[in-house]
Amino acid sequence: MTFKELREGNQYFILHKTDKPFCEIGSVIGVNNLRPKPQNMVNGYPAMQPEMIIDISVKVGDDTVKLSSVPADKSIADYKPENGEKLVLSCDQTMINQEISAMLQNSQQILASIETHKSIIDNCELMLNQLNPQFKKEKEQESKIQSLENEISEMKKIFGGGFEELKSLLLDKQSTNNKKATT
Repeated sequence: MTFKELREGNQYFILHKTDKPFCEIGSVIGVNNLRPKPQNMVNGYPAMQPEMIIDISVKVGDDTVKLSSVPADKSIADYKPENGEKLVLSCDQTMINQEISAMLQNSQQILASIETHKSIIDNCELMLNQLNPQFKKEKEQESKIQSLENEISEMKKIFGGGFEELKSLLLDKQSTNNKKATT
């Protein structure tokens, strides 16, 4: 079934492709306004057969979602509303399942390659250290700074708020010594 063949009550899927993807299932309220998609000229001529688009209204929960300019002759399509969100629309459950499975597989492959990329980073840094002494010095300096920051952080944990007390005691002692020296 294609989008233009949808009828009131048909199931409709909206996949939100965000960093936390989710899929909404709705039912079609209406399909209307079948028309040719506005076209750019190709070599000064319009395309032989213009793509057809359609407007679809879907009930999702208590909300009505209006989707304009959906490709009429497809059953799954990437869709970008005015808010810039990236969606996949489908009227076919098998196709939306395949889209979700492809997203899952892509992320699994990325996670599986993390160790490979860490190894590449380590080896590239070793090569740069060999070829460029300045790079090596910068890395050593970064390492020393990080080590010092860690030590300071540990000292703060150990002494807690004691640094301010220690500072005031030292200042008091110094002012007492200064008074004795002037008398």
